[in-house]
Amino acid sequence: MATFGGASDGVSAAVAIQQAVDRLNRSGKAPVPVAVRVGLSAGDVAFEEDDVHGTPVIEASRLCAAAGGDESWCRRSCGCWPAWPMRTSATGAAWS
Repeated sequence: MATFGGASDGVSAAVAIQQAVDRLNRSGKAPVPVAVRVGLSAGDVAFEEDDVHGTPVIEASRLCAAAGGDESWCRRSCGCWPAWPMRTSATGAAWS
């Protein structure tokens, strides 16, 4: 799990992660294809020692579980409506 100061930072990180995985898969260096799922939400959270709590954490977890490999799903609070898969590649993001 990662937290960001703003929703756009989280979306940028999701795109960067998916693009890095895409580059790895295209390079042939991974013994098997790698697929990453990302769930993004936004809102107030509480930090407690090394853990994060709050509704956005639960939403992000559920979106991640719903996403397929090579997808990042985000809630409207992150700039998409209502929860759309965002497919990324070496050329950028595309909203499905």
